[in-house]
Amino acid sequence: TPSQSIILGLSDGGKPLYILEPSFVVRTVDQSMALANISNTMTFSLTTNFDMPDESTVTLSGLSGLATASNTSLPIEYVSGPSVYGTSGVWGAAGSLLLTVCCGLNTSSGVVLSFVVVNGPNTVESRDVRVSFSVGGGYDVSVSDE
Repeated sequence: TPSQSIILGLSDGGKPLYILEPSFVVRTVDQSMALANISNTMTFSLTTNFDMPDESTVTLSGLSGLATASNTSLPIEYVSGPSVYGTSGVWGAAGSLLLTVCCGLNTSSGVVLSFVVVNGPNTVESRDVRVSFSVGGGYDVSVSDE
């Protein structure tokens, strides 16, 4: 009889040889302001097809051209969904935000979060924002949408 264990939020996760390719099933990004030198609220919708364990990380990259300085703690707000990434992420001046899963919450139910950056002084074309993640908890899995 196959195990009925739920593993990483997957109801079939305990069945022999059940295999799932981890991915984001929803990943969108919006901004509130396009003018130079103005505060800009970036809003991301993120949903995975499994529950990432605590200490898993999500990196939002490609956010270059901003005037926000490197900050070890960039506050994040939740528009909807559980606070799976805590209250802040680590901002890199090269244009990336590192989020760490915490609190034993469900990442597959989806979350919409926002954070405020300052637009740079120069006109830049729209570019692709990338989302990647590394699964914590002893799993050696990294996924990138590049």
